[in-house]
Amino acid sequence: MRKLHSQKGFTLVELIAAMAAGAILILVMGVLLLGSQNAYRQIYASVNDPIRQDSLMITSAFGTIGRKSNRHHYNVYSVRNDVFSEAIPGVGQSVAAGQAVEFRYWQDSFEEIAQQQGTVDVDDTGTHFTLFYLSGDELHADYGKIVNGVGGVQNGLRRGGDDVETRVLVRDIDVSGGEEIFSHEWIGGAGSGCVNMHMTLKNDEGDTVEIKTATLLRVTWPK
Repeated sequence: MRKLHSQKGFTLVELIAAMAAGAILILVMGVLLLGSQNAYRQIYASVNDPIRQDSLMITSAFGTIGRKSNRHHYNVYSVRNDVFSEAIPGVGQSVAAGQAVEFRYWQDSFEEIAQQQGTVDVDDTGTHFTLFYLSGDELHADYGKIVNGVGGVQNGLRRGGDDVETRVLVRDIDVSGGEEIFSHEWIGGAGSGCVNMHMTLKNDEGDTVEIKTATLLRVTWPK
């Protein structure tokens, strides 16, 4: 008598169930992939937004110049009708704020100059200056050499001239909250050497980016 061999395999129901499970898995992976792509697009657009790039550029420039500047010779200015005057704290206050700040520094590092010369003249407050100032809703910067002790401001006015370079760093600053974007604390009648910058940038779409940073002036001369 011939023996019958049983054949094992998948039933139709099992195949349909397996296909359904596979389809669900593919659907889930597709949703996750789509979500990742959307998140990537949002992050990319956010990082590469012009006002965010402007905020990074301003923060970097402000911090880099501030850190190499002379903490004994800098000024935060209050500006009225294009006249620059030193910002001073109000009665009973210790913080002075204004629309401009001037840093003085050595183009080559102060330490290298001191090593080369053996010492630095006490009247030498730096070789160059940068004057950051608010002009309407724009942030400008004047760069130049210090001449006969005169930096970016002379007799209450911007020095200007062919030897001074002016750049527009950013436009469309929201000044509705106030124009005094630079500030520092006074200690014993002098600045503490730490300058704050606080402003908000805006674009035509109504997006805003808040810049809130500070730079510590690291060079102290004369000692």
